[in-house]
Amino acid sequence: MNYVDNEFVNSMSKNQSYLVPDPDNLQVGMTFPTKDVAMQCVKEYHMHNSTSFVVAHSDSTRWIVHCKNKNCMWRCRILNGKKSNIWKITKLEGPHTCSSTMVSQDHQQLSSAVICESILQMVTTDPTISVSVLIAHIRSRYTYTTTYRKTWIAKQKAIERIYGNWEESYKELPRWILAFKHYLPGTVTDIEVGPFIEDGQRIPSKAVFHRLFWSFQPCIRGFDHCKPVVSVDGTWLYGKYRGTLLMAIAQDGNGHTIPIAYAIVEGETLDGWFFFLSRLRMFVTPQPNLCLISDRHESIKSAVRRVNSNWHHVFCVRHISQNFMRTFKNGLMKDLVTNMGYAMTQPSITYFRRQISDWSQDAVKWLDDIPKEQ
Repeated sequence: MNYVDNEFVNSMSKNQSYLVPDPDNLQVGMTFPTKDVAMQCVKEYHMHNSTSFVVAHSDSTRWIVHCKNKNCMWRCRILNGKKSNIWKITKLEGPHTCSSTMVSQDHQQLSSAVICESILQMVTTDPTISVSVLIAHIRSRYTYTTTYRKTWIAKQKAIERIYGNWEESYKELPRWILAFKHYLPGTVTDIEVGPFIEDGQRIPSKAVFHRLFWSFQPCIRGFDHCKPVVSVDGTWLYGKYRGTLLMAIAQDGNGHTIPIAYAIVEGETLDGWFFFLSRLRMFVTPQPNLCLISDRHESIKSAVRRVNSNWHHVFCVRHISQNFMRTFKNGLMKDLVTNMGYAMTQPSITYFRRQISDWSQDAVKWLDDIPKEQ
């Protein structure tokens, strides 16, 4: 779902963003394909010349602006041609006679929309680009230092331009599921929704997204040729609407990792994990006597018991080591715990346990609280 048509984005940017060839030169007769392009042009002109304007009139056929300084006679009128649908500067009075002392560190015309146009290509190339880098870019281009909040808003607008907005993305989810099933026959999905309440009334024609499980048919078939071991874990989703992505992975005979199932849920709750594990068991891993590897989160342990799957549930050594480190804050002992977890013989386990015991009896007790079979 992260595919971006760069050619389309570039063409969109060219159509919707206009840079003044000569920042000191606006002329009667200049034309623009859209009103937005005309507005962008005038804003660029004023930022480059350290002046500012206010809008006197704006509608579908006219855009009239004048200098913010009442003592300055600069005026500009841009009209939309009825036949050509081209916007054209038909009147320009000036030049500006006001001084630049009226302009502060930021600029009135340096809005989040203008910044969005400037950073669109940068965000397209790297959606994770930091706001501080974008602020530096704006400073080098316009010589103004915009605020963090304004730049952050501009970045969100750029992301929405590229990927679409959050609400529309959720509306597209049913079509997204149908596309999966059409182009990848055998794909399994299960979606749960809640009621949509507006003004205290339930709207039958609308629903609120709650959870989604999916697994691709090649992954389901591929698991038949994997080791009978499944690892599950979750990670937070960072966006306007929070949630958790759950994933199950397996490993083939060559040690290659294969993702076999996914779910988006409200969080690592008992109900969220039960939703995922029950569908995993039902649609992907119906085989008996599987080994399930997870962290020691109570919600996972409770969900495994509720599924009643006859899985052999064990805990991930990496997660145990990380939890140990958070409790005892000793990197050397953490490595010993990891080595003990991966030890294949009882003498090796006893050796590492003795070393940990010599360092701390509390650490050994902490480890002994974990059932040996897990």
